[in-house]
Amino acid sequence: MLGGAGYANEESVNGMRTKKKPIVYTSLTSPFGRSVRVCLHERGIEHEIVPSTREERRMAEHLARHPFAKIPVLEHDDFSLYETQAIIRYIADVFPGDPLVPSKPQQAARMNQVIGIVDAYFFAQVSFPIAGARIFAKMMCFSPDEEKIKAHVPYAYTCCTAIDAILGDRPYMAGTALSLADIMAGPHLAAFASTPEGRALLADYPRLQRWLATVNKRDSFRKTVSPVEL
Repeated sequence: MLGGAGYANEESVNGMRTKKKPIVYTSLTSPFGRSVRVCLHERGIEHEIVPSTREERRMAEHLARHPFAKIPVLEHDDFSLYETQAIIRYIADVFPGDPLVPSKPQQAARMNQVIGIVDAYFFAQVSFPIAGARIFAKMMCFSPDEEKIKAHVPYAYTCCTAIDAILGDRPYMAGTALSLADIMAGPHLAAFASTPEGRALLADYPRLQRWLATVNKRDSFRKTVSPVEL
């Protein structure tokens, strides 16, 4: 499976001779994997997507790439990298394009703050137990545990309130231009917004709704939409 365009093989990128398309091992429903794919599209990088199932991630071949049996993993020539934060920073640094990291220290700090919130809190308290539970249940054709989902809604309010306060009235999380904060947060908020809980909760956050509509209009987000509709 291929994604992206505009990047020729056998070309020098930031002084590095690259020989083949980057490969992303991921699940097409993973918000973390989508962040990597969005980042590659923002850079116009032609890449290959290798879908990875939960069973495959426990096999020796994948564990050699990611010892914690997770996704995504990026392979770029002879360089292999896991952890979404590290991958999108690498893509932003290695491939040419518009800056994805603000030059002003305070804006960069806000970017890092949003990335940290998504990694440490939003995924564990919202994406996985709410959106993830509903997506997995639909894929496997069973009913999710509604009580467990309901129990995590208060955490969703806490996370959304914190992110909304950082966003403020700016068009993007760290200022007037797209940054890694939007690339990291966008797929998680989009997945949550597709659930009944997300639609109800985000009605109380018009600024987050406006921001999500803005990022969802970008080609990078439109080309990486999850194949599972809730």
